[in-house]
Amino acid sequence: MNMSDPRWSRVSDKLASFHGFLAAQLDATYELADGTFQRRGMSLQTFISEVADFKRQLETHINTEARHVYPILAQRMPAFAPGQRLSLAHGAVRRGLDGIDSIISKTTANPPSYNGAELRQCIDSFRATLYALFADELRELHPANMQRYWSLNEVIALPV
Repeated sequence: MNMSDPRWSRVSDKLASFHGFLAAQLDATYELADGTFQRRGMSLQTFISEVADFKRQLETHINTEARHVYPILAQRMPAFAPGQRLSLAHGAVRRGLDGIDSIISKTTANPPSYNGAELRQCIDSFRATLYALFADELRELHPANMQRYWSLNEVIALPV
């Protein structure tokens, strides 16, 4: 197998790029949660809208992986099987996103109730798990590991 063929890296490269984007958004949300969003010219409503957008993007990503990608990968790669570390991490991230959703709903209904410390605590409840999940997925999808389970044509055809 020719590991120098860039198509082997297609899946891990796409995932690394999107994971980097999501991590940067989460870090920015955490940083701005203490109210510094106002110094950047954002209203609370705008900030909460940005938080909701991030939540939807991460939720869509996690759900797409769980429904469409993990089942295919799990056919040959045990790490992606239900009940294993990666799928269990998805559950922990979903619980954190549920917490963010609750904060968004509460703040939208009653803006003075916004509590940046609460949002940060919610993010802290799943951030390390999310970043470990990102790293674990990239490790599993590294070209050297992928070649153990898939042909190049199969990697090219993966729905990623």
